[in-house]
Amino acid sequence: MIARGDITGNVTGPGYAEASSLGNITAHVTANEGEAAVSALGNYTGNVKAGTNAAVLTGGQISNSTVTAGQNAQISAYGGISTLTLSAGLDATVLSDTDITPSQITAHEHATASALEELEQLTVTAGHDIDLFAGTGADVTATATAGDLHLVALGNVKGTYTACRPQPT
Repeated sequence: MIARGDITGNVTGPGYAEASSLGNITAHVTANEGEAAVSALGNYTGNVKAGTNAAVLTGGQISNSTVTAGQNAQISAYGGISTLTLSAGLDATVLSDTDITPSQITAHEHATASALEELEQLTVTAGHDIDLFAGTGADVTATATAGDLHLVALGNVKGTYTACRPQPT
């Protein structure tokens, strides 16, 4: 579904579902067997479920949203991200030009979270590696269950950071 104005409601397709708008989107986008995509020049609120890959890109904020991807998930917001729950079967990437605030990211393989300002009250869990970047400060609970954890913060750092790289036998 492509709209010049706002989109509200549900967008569903078995193999592919898309909601694209020059305005705001408040919708659930579901492709149980394939890819789901959301792109808005404004803000996005809603749930995205994809059997394979999911992408959410906004010029505004992403808030109060749940994204579930069977494989990879890519989330990007120019206006910030708050109250996001993200689960990816492989890799998860979350990028913000401002903050990423109370949110949860879970990836079976790799997770990346990058904000030009704060990573605040963020929980990140990955089966392998985690990469975190905060342009100012970071307050994160991060667990890389079988890999490395990399954190770059240009301000204060709080939280709990755990990397559990298995030792060779």
